[in-house]
Formats: sequence, structure tokens, C-alpha cells
Amino acid sequence: MEDLQPVFERAEERAREYLFSRVPKRKVREFGVSIDAVEEKGGFSIDVEVSLQLSPSLRSVNVEELVDELVEKVFKVIDEEFSKQKGEVAGGGAEKA
Repeated sequence: MEDLQPVFERAEERAREYLFSRVPKRKVREFGVSIDAVEEKGGFSIDVEVSLQLSPSLRSVNVEELVDELVEKVFKVIDEEFSKQKGEVAGGGAEKA
């Protein structure tokens, strides 16, 4: 499970980048991403929690919708990373010339 940590860190960073592309950094009061992996028979499950508190002056931003988008972004990055790793394993890790 330790080998998942870099993947989770990249996913969190991409979520942070997405958030700040949508909302000015100074308007974000609190932001946190928690990603947990639980081993299960035949694999594992991943739980993602995003906490977000914006400045009250951002009334036009739907926080629930933005949190949903951030969670989707995290899962997308994790899926991309796993697909990339699968490709490396299936391809023997050989680089294309």
C-alpha cells in the first residue's frame, strides 16, 4: 500500500491545481483531501474525502458541486496512474525509441 502514496499525492496536487483554477487562492479558507485505500479480497477500495470552505464573498460558487468535481478529479488521476502502471507492467517497462 505504501507504493500508492505517490499516486495519492499527485491526485491531491491535481485537485489543488483544479481548485485554484476555479477559485482565487485567497478566497479559499480551508481545503483538504483525504485518500484512503482499504485492502479487500482481489484488490482494494479507495475512499476520497474533500473538505472545502470558501470565503462568504463567493456566494456564486456552488461548494457542493465544486467538491464533487474535486473528488472526480482525484479519482480520474488515480485511474490514469493505475492505467499507466498497468501499461508499464504489461509492456515490460520498455521505453519506446
